[in-house]
Amino acid sequence: MLCHKMLVAARDGKEDDLKELLNLGVPVDRRRPFFMKREQEDVSVIAPANARRVHGMSALMYAAQGGYFKCCMHLLMARADANCEDEDGMRPLHFAASSGNLSVCELLIQHRADVSAVSDEGQTARDMVPDDAIPSAKHHYRWTELLQAASAAPDMDAEDA
Repeated sequence: MLCHKMLVAARDGKEDDLKELLNLGVPVDRRRPFFMKREQEDVSVIAPANARRVHGMSALMYAAQGGYFKCCMHLLMARADANCEDEDGMRPLHFAASSGNLSVCELLIQHRADVSAVSDEGQTARDMVPDDAIPSAKHHYRWTELLQAASAAPDMDAEDA
């Protein structure tokens, strides 16, 4: 039940509730869909390429979708996976971009979110940015700079090796 409370707190942007649950040690990447699956659905047949995929959204995905910067920050500090995927290949960066929240996208990228990730529908995070988040050329430049510059940046792990 605590996992569900964490998902709800992240979805609703309740930072204090989320911090309390994290302090209790609730697993940060646990998922429990807000809906029940049909019994005859066979979820055991998943292609090896989709091994990272899990049904439902993580707390980080919900917080990113709502554009809740502080909630995302707490989840990432608790080692939430910035590259987790739902069953459709959507990642927290896709959800953050769809919220039109540039600062949440920046935070996720700082925590190694893959800006080149593509959903099953062929969409990158840049494709998810709503038109009203880009009202001017200045905004267009900021989004493009963030999502393209980050993809061209060298991989920190490769440099450390």
